[in-house]
Amino acid sequence: MGRTLCITEVVLQESIAHYSRRMDEAVVRLERWRSKHAGGLSVQPLVAEFAQQLLEHAASYAEQLRSALDAIPVEVLPSRKSSTTSSFSAPPAASHRATRRAMDTVTR
Repeated sequence: MGRTLCITEVVLQESIAHYSRRMDEAVVRLERWRSKHAGGLSVQPLVAEFAQQLLEHAASYAEQLRSALDAIPVEVLPSRKSSTTSSFSAPPAASHRATRRAMDTVTR
């Protein structure tokens, strides 16, 4: 019997949130660079277009990540609700490296 690679929904959501924050930071830095340097280099339209592409890519990241995880395949488990009396038996979880590999596939 084969093994199943699993992650929880919360891990997936945190990965998406982290990616979104990083893309937002990149766009802010790009805009700062554009305001300082792009005018003198006559590349303002190119930089603005690239910033827009970054935002569009970030908006589709969740779907891309889910598709990449489905292709591996990775089972996304619902997050466990907290309970004071429940015993927790952890399912096989994806390692950080496996999750990173899946995320890297999306960004290529």
